[in-house]
Amino acid sequence: MAGWMQILVSAAAGLFVLAVLLAAATAWVQERRYRRDRQQNAGWIAPAPRSAPGAPDSVATPAGAPPAGNPVRRARRPLVAVNPYEGEGHYVPVQLHAHTTRSRDGAVEPEAVAAQYAAAGFAALALTDHDQVTLLPPGQVPAGLTLIPGEEDTVIEPVWPLGRHMVRLFVAAPNRPASPQGRIDQTCTAGGLACMAHPHWPGGLGSGRWLYPELSALRGYHLMEIHSRFSITDEDVALWHRLLATRGPENPLWCVASDDFHRPDHLGWGWIMVKTGASGQPPSLEVLKRALRSGAFYATSGPLVRFGLEGLRVEAEAAAGQASRGMVFRFLDAAGQVRKSAHGGGALELEGDEGFVRVEAEDTRTGRRAWSQPFWVRMARSRHA
Repeated sequence: MAGWMQILVSAAAGLFVLAVLLAAATAWVQERRYRRDRQQNAGWIAPAPRSAPGAPDSVATPAGAPPAGNPVRRARRPLVAVNPYEGEGHYVPVQLHAHTTRSRDGAVEPEAVAAQYAAAGFAALALTDHDQVTLLPPGQVPAGLTLIPGEEDTVIEPVWPLGRHMVRLFVAAPNRPASPQGRIDQTCTAGGLACMAHPHWPGGLGSGRWLYPELSALRGYHLMEIHSRFSITDEDVALWHRLLATRGPENPLWCVASDDFHRPDHLGWGWIMVKTGASGQPPSLEVLKRALRSGAFYATSGPLVRFGLEGLRVEAEAAAGQASRGMVFRFLDAAGQVRKSAHGGGALELEGDEGFVRVEAEDTRTGRRAWSQPFWVRMARSRHA
């Protein structure tokens, strides 16, 4: 008997050592991949400069990026600009990433999470527990709050619970095990939307990071978190910008900010403002899905703003009733250049060589920011082409 016990103890010790070696190897490989990817992303866009009022901003044109524009040269042909915020409507706050006690790391019961967001004035909430869909009976959903069914899916690598995370929205059941592309395909088949969660989350021994080579090869997803409690905002934004420039307008990728709520004090880190229909009416699931598909929303960690297109002018200002003092709006093109920096609000006249323009708004008093979706710019097709 003692001999068998010794064999079992030795086997257990061997398995433990093997697990430690596997974990160390995983962490080493993931760290090398991350450092290489981070360096390449940084070449596309630098963190937002902190300039004095009235001072010009500039970011060096990154190697391999689309050519920078000449602000003096005018377009020879008429321009076409795509406005994701086109049409009438009003904006409502929506949270797309929140956990409950159904997650192993959640601290608040599902009905209490819903009540907390309803009390904070949110119009819609997605409960996205780990690897399961949490639903509430209609009687437990607060009045005026639309509940979006969803989950945070673990894309396992190499073994559970390691791997990257994908938020799946408008789905009634969890994913089946599959490759990252297979999981996206399952989501789309179910009528849902896939959102790449916290791309630079360092958890899971580094396996939680979404890197550019993989994201650029995947198809079928159109949402990505760029501001999340457990990630690195500037690096997420740089990665998103790089993907925008390489995917193009035919394969849009919209930015999302989220709380990644786990505890009561997590509310208010980041959310999206979605353009919906009539004021005072809770948005339906169909309205929300259509807005998320088309990019009719902006991401924010606090500032409430208005982004829009008037003719060939991209406009940005504080939302009605919001103070503009201390607000800085930076208009960036596809090459990562800051074409214009405006204090309190402003507009950028399009030249035609921008590729796209997106706007970052910053409240310099708090450091909180908001991000527009891209306004894609191209020359109108010639009638003789």
